Amino acid sequence: MKRPFVFITIPFILGIVFSYYLEIRLMTIFIFLFFILILYIINFSKDKSNNIFLLFILFTFGIILAKYNLNNSFLISKEGEEFLLSGIVDDIVWKEEEEGKYIVKINRVGNFIIKEKTVLKIRGDKQVSLGDKLIFKGKINVPLENTNPMLFNYKRSLLSNKLYTTININDYSILEIEKNDIPLKYKMKLKFKERIENLFNSNLSEENSSLMESIVLGEYNYLDEENISKYRDLGLAHILAVSGLHIGIISSFLVYIFSHLGIKRKINIFMTLIIIWFYGYLIGFPPSLLRANIMFSIIFIGQAMAEPYDSINSLFFAMFILLIINPMWIFNLGFQLSFLASFSIIYFTPKIKHIFYLYKNKLTYTLSGLLAVQIGLFPVQAYYFNKISVIGIFANLIIAPILSFSLIIGAIMIGLSYSLDVFIPFLGKILNLILSVQFRLIDILYKFPFGIIKYHSPNIGEFILYYIFIFTLFKVIKVNKISFKLQRVIIYYLVFFLVFNFLVLLNDKSINIHFIDVGQGDGILIQTNRDNYLVDTGGNIMDSFDIGKNITLPYLEKIGVTKIKGVFITHFDEDHCKSLPLLMENIKIKNILASYENHGNKIYDEMKNKNIPIKILKENDLIYLDNNTYIKVLSPNENIVRNGFSENNKSLVFILSNYNKNILFTGDIEKEVELELSSKIEDNIDIIKVPHHGSNTSSTDELLEVIQPYTAIISVGRNNFYGHPRNEVLERYISYGTEIYRTDTMGRIKVVLNKGDIKIESFIKEKPDLIDFLNTNFFYIIFYIIYYLLSYILIKFYLYLEGEPKINEL
Repeated sequence: MKRPFVFITIPFILGIVFSYYLEIRLMTIFIFLFFILILYIINFSKDKSNNIFLLFILFTFGIILAKYNLNNSFLISKEGEEFLLSGIVDDIVWKEEEEGKYIVKINRVGNFIIKEKTVLKIRGDKQVSLGDKLIFKGKINVPLENTNPMLFNYKRSLLSNKLYTTININDYSILEIEKNDIPLKYKMKLKFKERIENLFNSNLSEENSSLMESIVLGEYNYLDEENISKYRDLGLAHILAVSGLHIGIISSFLVYIFSHLGIKRKINIFMTLIIIWFYGYLIGFPPSLLRANIMFSIIFIGQAMAEPYDSINSLFFAMFILLIINPMWIFNLGFQLSFLASFSIIYFTPKIKHIFYLYKNKLTYTLSGLLAVQIGLFPVQAYYFNKISVIGIFANLIIAPILSFSLIIGAIMIGLSYSLDVFIPFLGKILNLILSVQFRLIDILYKFPFGIIKYHSPNIGEFILYYIFIFTLFKVIKVNKISFKLQRVIIYYLVFFLVFNFLVLLNDKSINIHFIDVGQGDGILIQTNRDNYLVDTGGNIMDSFDIGKNITLPYLEKIGVTKIKGVFITHFDEDHCKSLPLLMENIKIKNILASYENHGNKIYDEMKNKNIPIKILKENDLIYLDNNTYIKVLSPNENIVRNGFSENNKSLVFILSNYNKNILFTGDIEKEVELELSSKIEDNIDIIKVPHHGSNTSSTDELLEVIQPYTAIISVGRNNFYGHPRNEVLERYISYGTEIYRTDTMGRIKVVLNKGDIKIESFIKEKPDLIDFLNTNFFYIIFYIIYYLLSYILIKFYLYLEGEPKINEL
């Protein structure tokens, strides 16, 4: 087998992913494995090919290893309980004057002796350092997954670092900090980190020092958020991660220096490998560095032993080793970008070079590598960042060499700091100048008109189509080896597929309504076939967490919303409209619709300062969103606006009607307005957006008696300060036979109205059991099996009729 680790690693990865998304019973796994092993032995005894069974064995191995890692936590079993814990500070995530976040290796929980890491967040001014031994009281929490599709998954991010729990404490909960007898490894890491910080802080400007510390130590927290965004948007994020580029520069520089010192080649290679592995140890072996170190070790050892080297096989070998260490690294962004970028460079660069074969020089070679990375990473960057840099290749061509040279100077300065530090100030001035020029170039490139294009997060189908297109373009999939008749069949099939989907879309009259989980607030997206509308924007009142920046805007970008025809502001409480200024800066908004003016309110004044039409709605106004969809305004009327009613009672209330289905949007109205509405509403109400997040000042019997909704949707924050939704309110809805959906427990709620039919789905669901999944989706699975089987038979029959008795397999 030419590349055995490609064959080994791919089914292994599929098994890990399969295990993460489906709950599989151990008994099911072992029965399946036993069955496969028997078939393997039977086939082996008959001297037949066993490749298919090996694939299934590796797939099962991936499932077992992932399941072990997902369930390998003692602390999870103690969720919600408070304990006396002891442990050692293993890493510092970030530290400020009054707060810090640390990775603590716990060795005791109550009377239990364990070995497990947790994330410890400390509020207060107690100074905690790397290697400190702590004794503290704290309650164990299990972090939440994302509650809106495609947004940042904190729980999975921690899992990718084998962290299962978090603990939040005030500094007075720390009973003891022992700073003596720090283990040697922490002393070395601490001294190395302090040396790097002191070296660059004393010789470079603050901004330049932060950049070098980030690059050398592999920690983003040294850089401010604005600079991280600039590098990311320009397609330069890979430069900030300690990866193959950095290890390549460092190892090449070391080999060059050692060779000029007259050190023999094998000793030279051995010393270089020791240094890059020790460097990895000091900064905690991020997956991108570990991948680079494994691959460079294979290259150097192969050269020393005069053995052949296959880059692709080495890449997949490194991937397999890393996933054995931690299978959850498959979900780590650094891991994904590192391996995909490396694969792109190895696989696509020679093919791109061939295109430029008439212009062979160092520039075209560099350009080929940069093009390869951009092509390989395009859908991944679009998925995570929703921005594509048009000038990314140009930015890499300029910035990458500058930072590579800067890294060499920085490495020399670090080496000299252990011996001849007299030359450091001179090198520091050179490095400072180079980095300042680099930052100036970054600013110029970032402001380049049309330099960055927003793009939605592609789905799995778009990923597959993109890479099929790329592999076809670069002749990995060789179309010319497929017979002409089969090519014609494929074209017919694609035409049929496109026409069928076009007709489906043409006939699609559905309306999608997204009740986004914006915490304690409202943010509702209405999507018709024509336009997008937003009812409130969400926004935090007390917490420092920015709802607009972290939830509303990213959610809209991820699903491809770049234009909004109308933003309805029900009223001007911050939890309903605080994110509006951010949206106005980043999304094209055609109209803002409100129910009253609120001069002196910060958000309202910002609205007025923008060149966006503001329309004040009044009772009985009709707004047509689509041919069969319109909004009828019920409240407020002039009496409510002018006669001293509270802000909540001035909320915009309307019914959205689609065919014969009605949804009542209520803002934060309270009982006074509900009494008025109960005499005005004549339509049947299928869904109510529960007023005021389930407060006991709303959802009165008088209103519910009249509308008797089938479904109630509550937009509410998890464990909120107000105690919403109130139990008496929930019981009231239940007494009317209303089905309740809540964003705090179910995440984003999506309502699909389709010609009189209503479908409601929540984002948060229990992980489906494999058997239950097969039972639930049995008819879909059978349908697709029959569909593809019939397609295969029809294609084969067509080729037979065309005089092609043997089908060419792709």
